[in-house]
Amino acid sequence: MLFNLAVQGFAQESPLSLRFTAPGRLAVLIQGIQGQFILNTIDTQAETVSRLELTWPEGLRPANPALKQDQNGRLFAVWEEFGSSSSRIGFGPVSEAGFIRPEALHLPQGGNSLPDLAFDAANGPWLIWDNGHADRHELLARQGQTGQTWVLAGAGAFLAPQVVCDGLGQVWVFWGETSPTRFRILCRVFNGGDWTPPQVMIDAGPFAIQSFRAILDERGLPWLAWSQHGSPGYAIHALPPRDGLGEARSEGICLASGEGAQHINPDIIWAAGLGPVVTWTRFTGRKGVQCMRILAGGAWSETVAIPGVAAGESVPRAAVAGGRLAVGWRSDGRLTWREYPLLQLSPLPDGSDPWPSDSFFSWWLSRLFPTIINNPDLDESAYIGFGDSITYGVINHEYTPELGYVPRLEAILEENYGLSTVVNSGVGGEITLTGLARIPDVLEEELARYILILEGTNDTIISGYNPDVTVYNLQQMVVLSREFGAFPALGTLLPRFDAAAQPQRIVDINSRIRGLGQTMLLPVVDFYTLFMEYPSADGGVMSLLSEDVKHPSEKGYQFMADKWFEAIRNFPFPPEHVQVSREYDKILFYEKPGNMINWQDNEKITDPTLIRGYRIYRKLRAAEDEDYELIAFVEGTRQHFDTAISTDEVYAYVIATVMTDGVEGACCLPVNF
Repeated sequence: MLFNLAVQGFAQESPLSLRFTAPGRLAVLIQGIQGQFILNTIDTQAETVSRLELTWPEGLRPANPALKQDQNGRLFAVWEEFGSSSSRIGFGPVSEAGFIRPEALHLPQGGNSLPDLAFDAANGPWLIWDNGHADRHELLARQGQTGQTWVLAGAGAFLAPQVVCDGLGQVWVFWGETSPTRFRILCRVFNGGDWTPPQVMIDAGPFAIQSFRAILDERGLPWLAWSQHGSPGYAIHALPPRDGLGEARSEGICLASGEGAQHINPDIIWAAGLGPVVTWTRFTGRKGVQCMRILAGGAWSETVAIPGVAAGESVPRAAVAGGRLAVGWRSDGRLTWREYPLLQLSPLPDGSDPWPSDSFFSWWLSRLFPTIINNPDLDESAYIGFGDSITYGVINHEYTPELGYVPRLEAILEENYGLSTVVNSGVGGEITLTGLARIPDVLEEELARYILILEGTNDTIISGYNPDVTVYNLQQMVVLSREFGAFPALGTLLPRFDAAAQPQRIVDINSRIRGLGQTMLLPVVDFYTLFMEYPSADGGVMSLLSEDVKHPSEKGYQFMADKWFEAIRNFPFPPEHVQVSREYDKILFYEKPGNMINWQDNEKITDPTLIRGYRIYRKLRAAEDEDYELIAFVEGTRQHFDTAISTDEVYAYVIATVMTDGVEGACCLPVNF
């Protein structure tokens, strides 16, 4: 059974939250573009919908509402509230007649975000949230009836804190702790007297956990579902309960991976009398499919696929009641949900195998630091502008790609370098997760040598935001670009001052992007600093932004094009006019044969003092491109005599330029001798 509901003016970044209030009656909560909360109550039998809006006082910006239920089935909402200089958590009961006494909690200073709400066996509310101060965050829990508050953990950043209560009076809190090099899921339990010590449930090491969800089964034992990056991209895993918490695990059961897709945004719910139901989104390029698997009779079903989820749309969510499953998402300006009898689902073979767990760390390091950027089929005069609406070109919420930075940069490149192409690969509203799913197809389709990546501002306004996951996704975009043979450059996020803006989150991500440039040795254009420090005499930062104060103005797009070109001028363009000849090194009465390699600097390099040297790679001509090996790094010269050869073999040589900052460029075309 499929339902569609037109929703005008909802916030693009608003999460979707839904609950069955009774069999056949579904409540869906979203946020409107003006900040109001919209509660839609759907009678799935009569196919009718009632709609309620709640507006807020001027100056108060609620965000990221989530719909919860107490032990009696009564609906509650919990949300974030942003004022001019602080943020807090709000919650309150809600019915089809409206909110009843919404409350704003008096919380510690700093940023208060990522709230969750649950009700214990006595129907008392428990709230958890992230309280942030600069680069330090604390996970707090509050017992609603007593007001007592505990600090459960401290970390650089948290991922999706969740609170779940069992029927025995215990309160379970799950959260992710992230850093640029480690991702974990942890848990603590309140048993009525005190909290258990933190227990690591999942330790993924350096592999990003995109998101996770936790539930308790009928025995009060925890189940987890999460999306974790690995060799085939993001994969969906589930962790069943065990006797005692024990040691942390690194994988669990792999439910979906590979197929050239990114498997993300998992949800897990418990179907009484049946078992856990795991849903997720499978993205291939820009095409998304909502998927699910059910554990019944001790075995996981095959994957059930629900077509229709478009890239960049809301995170799908699921609810179950009376043997029926509802999965809802937002697509093309509409709320869409499908309802199924759980026992009548039509399976679609998944066809994916769990990815191997061994040698992960060495694989991860080898991809972060490739030995060569090489693809002779790419167009040396072609560039890709990759990102969201800022790349596509939007002014005052209007799509104007002809006024964006892409055509302006192309004009600058043609003026300086001759015939050049800059491909506009910007997608409005895109987050880094869907960008990561899309970038392989873009690289294959455009065959451009250079790619300019500017993405992440939409990550800062989504529910479940985590800066380490955002930058991990950018890191993987760089990895995929290099593996394809394209030379990548990054841009920091632009400042924004709209109602949805999260300034500290932008600062946090930009700090990590700068660090990524240093560790991965790639160019970074610091647009944030360039915009913020734009001279006040020339209009200051606001003159570079359009009236929506999140997209650039025409002046701002020209400024971006100029700054991209300043970075491109310092790219390590590959050497030209490479020649190889057979020569002999005469040593007394012996002549040692070798291949003499000569080259010239690329004419696009206008300042040769920025060149540190050149890396020379060699393979047998008949060998695969993966067999290129570094044979020399030379400085202060544009020739090399290779004597480690056999005169009976034919070799292929490629050379890459290395700049004084350590950035290595793509290789020149191969020369055989």
